[in-house]
Amino acid sequence: MINVFNSPIEASSIDEFAEGRSDQQQVFEKRKRRPKVEYTSDGRKFIDGVMEDEQTPNALWTTTISRGVANDWRAKAEGGPFYRAKRYG
Repeated sequence: MINVFNSPIEASSIDEFAEGRSDQQQVFEKRKRRPKVEYTSDGRKFIDGVMEDEQTPNALWTTTISRGVANDWRAKAEGGPFYRAKRYG
């Protein structure tokens, strides 16, 4: 059976079997790794096993109390739900 490798190799065709140069640019870029995102049953988000937005209990309580006070002030400034019911009722 005759195939390409049965014929003698000429010096001009030796470039076909040469290895590529190492200084050449890559044809394809390496694929970027996507971070692994997981959610716990209580709704916390973990990215690659690290909690995304970890807050201390003191910071959470400060935010809760501040929002509660701000909502009370807004309700007093707007008259509250009883004031609106009395006014329009």
